[in-house]
Amino acid sequence: MEPIAHAMRKTFRYAFYCLAFAAILLVLLPGYALYWQGLLIGIVGGMINTIILFTKVWRVGQVADNPGYKPGGTGTIQRFLVAGLAGYLTVLFPNLFNLAGVLIGLFLVHGLSSFFVYRSLQ
Repeated sequence: MEPIAHAMRKTFRYAFYCLAFAAILLVLLPGYALYWQGLLIGIVGGMINTIILFTKVWRVGQVADNPGYKPGGTGTIQRFLVAGLAGYLTVLFPNLFNLAGVLIGLFLVHGLSSFFVYRSLQ
């Protein structure tokens, strides 16, 4: 489980870099504020989804140490609810968020985590 934990640390480090970069671009390019605000909410939602997925995977990995431990599910409903909330906020407040930015932000963090987990398992 140590390679996965290391990959998650790298994922969150780069996700925070992306979050800071989007915040800086929000200040520097106010004409595209809707997109950058959507990207910010998407990255935050993606980070929450990644935290949920990592904790569930970690619990499943505990079965190797303790065979009597019964893990729960994979947190699919919680992750759908977080993504749905981000999408709902985008539809509810179209003057604040752009749907394209939210979707890119949601998938950006998962793309980072997939990349780092794949590299850690090689």
